[in-house]
This record gives sequence, C-alpha cells and structure tokens, in this order.
Amino acid sequence: MTKLRSFALTACSLSLLSSTALASQELASVTAIVENAPTENGNVDCALFRSPEGFPMNPGVAIRQSMAASSTVRCEFAGLEAGVYALSASHDENANAVTDTNLFGMPTEAWGVSNNARPLLRPPQFDEAAFDLAPGQRLTFTITLDK
Repeated sequence: MTKLRSFALTACSLSLLSSTALASQELASVTAIVENAPTENGNVDCALFRSPEGFPMNPGVAIRQSMAASSTVRCEFAGLEAGVYALSASHDENANAVTDTNLFGMPTEAWGVSNNARPLLRPPQFDEAAFDLAPGQRLTFTITLDK
C-alpha cells in the first residue's frame, strides 16, 4: 500500500509540474497598423493566418477583426501561441464582408498583407507574408493598402 501511495504522490507531483510549465509559457501578440484606406466608407478587415489555407482573401480559417474604416486602423491579436503567421487586410468599402474582385479575380478594393508583399498579377503566397512569432513576443506590422 505504501508503494501505491508513493506512486500516486509522484504521479500527482509530475502532473502538477507539467501543467505549471504549460501555464507559464508566455503568449504572444501581433498588432497590424493598417494605413491608406482610400475612403472612410465601410470597414477595414484584418485576418491572421497560421497556415496557407485560405490566405490571403478567404479568412474563414483565420482569426478575424473588422473595424470602421479610417485612414489608419489598428487590429490587435493577443493570446497567441508561438508559430508562423501571416496577416492580410482589406478595405471592405461597401461593407459586404468580402473583398470584391473583377472578372479576372483581381481585387477591386484596397488590400495588403504582412511584409507588404505585392507580387504582380497574382495574389501573394503565405510564405511571402509569413513571420515567426516567438513565445511572449509582441510584433507590430504596418500594412499599406492599395488596389
């Protein structure tokens, strides 16, 4: 019985130590300062992606925020685990909750991504906008919107 009690105490101690270690991991944050919305109509939408899935214009799998449009908008994402992320932002001028595109799929509303990646004639890839976020790190990006 003593061995069983000793084993149970050891197991409880190890469990407590591992949960304390997990709780002490520092969560990180990312701030996007979005500039150059052409008008103050509609919203500026920000999306934070952890993978290429949906990047940059399909934020269904991303953490999203929407703010009233102005010349400069600040989107903040807190409580994040360390990892690789990418940001996208768009000016939803008509407030229809999507980035409108033309017949060829090119955005007709202003948009931008982290690292201000803007390849010609194609959407930016996740890797072009990606950044590493370390535990406890606080990063700020300025994203300049353009059509």
